[in-house]
Amino acid sequence: MTMLGSTDDEPRLKSLHLLSHPSSPVERGTTFKAVIEVGDEKVSLTRDDFLRKKSGRGVGSTGGIFFRGFLVFGGGGRGKGEMIIPSDFGVSFLPVVVEDDGMDNTDGIARGVEQVVITFDVPLTTPPGDATLYIQTTGFPSVDISGTPVDLPVISGAIVDRVLAASTGERTDGKERIPLSLGDPTAFGNLPCPKELVSAIVSSVEGRKNNGYIAANGTAEAKAAIATAYDVDVDDVVIGSGCSGVLELALTAMLDEGTNMLVPKPGFPLYQVIADSHGASVKEYRLDPAQGWECDLADMEAQIDANTRGILINNPSNPCGSVFSEAHLQKICELAEKHKLPIVADEVYGGMTFGGKEYFSAASVAKKIGGKVPVVSCSGLAKQFLVPGWRVGWLTFHDNHCGAIKEIKAGVNRLAQVVLGASHLAQTAIPAVLTPSTDEAKASLATFKKQLNETLESQSAFTCKELRKCHGLNVVPSNGAMYVMVEVKVDEFDDKITDDVTFTGTLLEEENVFALPGSCFGAPNFFRVVYCAPPEMLEKAYNRNGTFCLRHKK
Repeated sequence: MTMLGSTDDEPRLKSLHLLSHPSSPVERGTTFKAVIEVGDEKVSLTRDDFLRKKSGRGVGSTGGIFFRGFLVFGGGGRGKGEMIIPSDFGVSFLPVVVEDDGMDNTDGIARGVEQVVITFDVPLTTPPGDATLYIQTTGFPSVDISGTPVDLPVISGAIVDRVLAASTGERTDGKERIPLSLGDPTAFGNLPCPKELVSAIVSSVEGRKNNGYIAANGTAEAKAAIATAYDVDVDDVVIGSGCSGVLELALTAMLDEGTNMLVPKPGFPLYQVIADSHGASVKEYRLDPAQGWECDLADMEAQIDANTRGILINNPSNPCGSVFSEAHLQKICELAEKHKLPIVADEVYGGMTFGGKEYFSAASVAKKIGGKVPVVSCSGLAKQFLVPGWRVGWLTFHDNHCGAIKEIKAGVNRLAQVVLGASHLAQTAIPAVLTPSTDEAKASLATFKKQLNETLESQSAFTCKELRKCHGLNVVPSNGAMYVMVEVKVDEFDDKITDDVTFTGTLLEEENVFALPGSCFGAPNFFRVVYCAPPEMLEKAYNRNGTFCLRHKK
């Protein structure tokens, strides 16, 4: 303990060694809980005693004790832990929560408090070294601190870091890396975009008429084409920077601090990242692999509470490759109607279906059963037209007769003024693919879509067939998007394979095949495969995977 002063009114700095990790980093998302033990002289705390301050340091006053906590990381790196603020004490950004059974709920005073708990979240992955918590106190000589790490879900960035850490340095076995992890259908160059997109961009560049500023929510021509394709008014369209960008616009407009959005599990991690950034949260409903990753509707309904702002669905699904039937979508709409909630439909893979599965948009199903459920649909050029780097996405608002989401639409349009979305040049290509003007172009685009889906179907079938041959794996078939989820039967492998992260990390280390662990998406003991690579590369990857599974067979 280092003393910074000699009287009770001067600050004292005490340290607590929380973790020693000489060989591995402290992962982003790791949480430390520090307990300040007040000792024999108990303190009364009121809500008014606490200072609201959202920063890398937690600051609080205990009516006599003033304390400040921060984390310091060793190993050549230095960073501050950010406090995870519990909401059950009733004050936003409250830096501490009182752990004591003596809470008097009538006047909000905790009497006879013996300890105060501060919880820190590590905002970034830190280098190897030690983690030390320092508590600075004033005015109370008997304060002591103790604490231990607390397990919380780790976000996907840290999980991927752990997998990549398994493969460092140059290889001596001649095995080139085969990435089955990239959600980019263009990564290998074997899936070109439609020629109509290229022609539209070339014409726009040569015409020199589309180089200037445009309205923040999209050009009139692009919005008109989207409105026609999605059967909405032009005012119901907002264009942004990719589907991820417009998802952020929609969720930002819908979520306030303390509210929540229902999202699928497994699901795209971005939903949680957006919610967390606004002090909101997500509540995950289960997708059932035994039912082709359909929503567990009972679990979905169980997640709804007074703070729920909407139900987000992803169809076709990333990471599952599943496609919802019209009947299943109708049940989701009926549930949303029952609880008077809007649906946010992430449909960026809309139309990318095969294996006898037909794509239905959530808005079309909601309209068919009476139009009582408002739907915010999110889509874009990225996946269906194979230009993810162009960053063009859009929202379409399908309101009910009550105008239930008119304020959300207004909020999104205001937010669009800040973000200033997709480029003028890229937007000029939207009419060419959504509302082609000639029969030749219509036929060409129909052929493009047919060939793309046939390619995806062939490579999905090959993926499922080959991975089913591998020891200890169970493949859940894919009927859409460009993904398949594979279950790892951990108990059929040796001690080196303990979960999906060790499976994918060891596979990368030994065979140089990179797949994302299911834990990135909330599906432990699964891994996701992107099957857009050329067939010969997929075959090589799956052969290596089979060899790997046999090598680690129990």
